[in-house]
Amino acid sequence: DYVDDCTIARSKFKIPIYTGWFYIFLFENKEEILKKFPDEKSTNGWCYKDGDYNYVMVIHKDSLFSTLVHESNHITNMIFDFHGVRLDTKNDEHQAYFLTWIFEQCESFLKSQLPLK
Repeated sequence: DYVDDCTIARSKFKIPIYTGWFYIFLFENKEEILKKFPDEKSTNGWCYKDGDYNYVMVIHKDSLFSTLVHESNHITNMIFDFHGVRLDTKNDEHQAYFLTWIFEQCESFLKSQLPLK
């Protein structure tokens, strides 16, 4: 993968309920990774869909928990959108549980790699 050569750690999780994989890439050198993603405006994290069933989060090693929550929401929405799940603001329990699962994977992975701020 073209992200591998400029990241310091990565992990892969099978997405429950929905088909697919959730990947997290951790990077250290912002200049190096932005060469791979020249259209990216953020330098702390972003998400993208790679193919039909691969959802990717790219996170800087110094990311705050708020960045993880923010990017976890993007991943959740990408998965829901691809599978035709409509968000319901009056009945959002499913979304809240799924977002929690995404965030917990990020938190667990990053805690195993380095201390977070």
